[in-house]
Amino acid sequence: MTNPFVERQQAMAKAAAELDRIATEFPELFHSYLEFIKAEDQAPPKTAPRQSMPSRTQASEPSPGAEAIGRRLAPRLQGKTLYDAAYIIMKETGQPMRSAEIADVLKAAGVTGEGSPDNLRNGVFTAMGRHPEMFQKVERGLWALKNDDDRPARAIDLAS
Repeated sequence: MTNPFVERQQAMAKAAAELDRIATEFPELFHSYLEFIKAEDQAPPKTAPRQSMPSRTQASEPSPGAEAIGRRLAPRLQGKTLYDAAYIIMKETGQPMRSAEIADVLKAAGVTGEGSPDNLRNGVFTAMGRHPEMFQKVERGLWALKNDDDRPARAIDLAS
């Protein structure tokens, strides 16, 4: 049985010996190659470095708009399922929304999910995905209500 560490050391020793042979046989070529490698190491990266994303554990505060909508709809959202609450919020705003925006409105209304704020956002996303008769994905992360003509009749008490 061979040791992978020993095999790697042997391979590196072989490569070093080969580089020494090339350096003695072709000194100009070897030195120009070394200059090229140094220039590559000092060159700026070819792609922009990735921007760090905000930590998922940091709870973000709802926007002022979400706060206002949440306070106004709070009595109507209490006790509703996440998809019913999402429907009420989107019906009120009249525009497509992201699940994070809906979660912000729910937080402002005092509706809490289990655990972290991410759980509420993920719960909203999952609830809307499980009810294609009510919601449709417009683009990545953006949801809209299905047209009333496309949706089967379902009793949702919007007034209470």
